[in-house]
Amino acid sequence: MVHNINENFNATNTTVVEVKSAMNQVSHHSSQINASIDEISRGAIHSSEAIQTTVEEIETATQLAEQVQEKADTSKDKSVNMVHTLRESTEVVNRLVQGIQQLADEQEASLQGVTHLKENALQVESIISMVGEISEQTTYSH
Repeated sequence: MVHNINENFNATNTTVVEVKSAMNQVSHHSSQINASIDEISRGAIHSSEAIQTTVEEIETATQLAEQVQEKADTSKDKSVNMVHTLRESTEVVNRLVQGIQQLADEQEASLQGVTHLKENALQVESIISMVGEISEQTTYSH
């Protein structure tokens, strides 16, 4: 019986040593798993921060794109108004040129009238001179 107790004690001791060794291995593997989980957790946090930063940058880019679109729309409206104003200005300038052309035509006509008056004045002067000469000759003849 003592021999059985001794064998049982030795067997139990061996089992306890094996269990202790297995527990040490489990503890070691558990520590490695825990370290891996911590590393994965840090990677997940880093990925989450990177995703958040990316989302914020996308929102900023979207806001900038909206502002650019608004400015482009404003610019388009101003361009349309400018083209309309230029068309009106062109019409006004064309009417002004027509008015100036009409004035030039009227001045040309006035100039021709003055030229005719000058020619008529020269003819009248010539006639008066001739009448004066005839009058002198008539006065000398008498």
